[in-house]
Amino acid sequence: MTLWTALERLMRPAASLSRRDVEALFLAPLEEIGSNSAFQFFATDGAAFEGRLPIDKLEVRVRRETERAELVILSVAQAQIPRPQVQDRYPRLTLTSVPRGRSLEESTEFSTETSSGRLTFGFKESDPQRLAWIAFAAATKDA
Repeated sequence: MTLWTALERLMRPAASLSRRDVEALFLAPLEEIGSNSAFQFFATDGAAFEGRLPIDKLEVRVRRETERAELVILSVAQAQIPRPQVQDRYPRLTLTSVPRGRSLEESTEFSTETSSGRLTFGFKESDPQRLAWIAFAAATKDA
């Protein structure tokens, strides 16, 4: 499976996406790294697609009440995916955030909305032509 296939599966309109669904999709076991009254936070260091595209870190936020994965973040800087490849794959991206000039770790963000949620691609100031991270925020049920 490729990164792009995994993102398509992640964004499929579904009633809910659980922690176990995310683990199965990315073939990576998640460890709980924290929680609060509303969410449990899970993460894993390192995973790969087709044995070659590295994921530096996978983070998942799961709502306690529903056990629904509401936020999935993939750190993919090591993969060195060029910005044009992302733009070719998702031609209708909208600029949603720009760096404030405080750090080279800040990102320029481009997003696309679907019925299942928002997919955002982040490009850090330290390497603005390479994809640093991807976030999928599931649509809320009342949206």
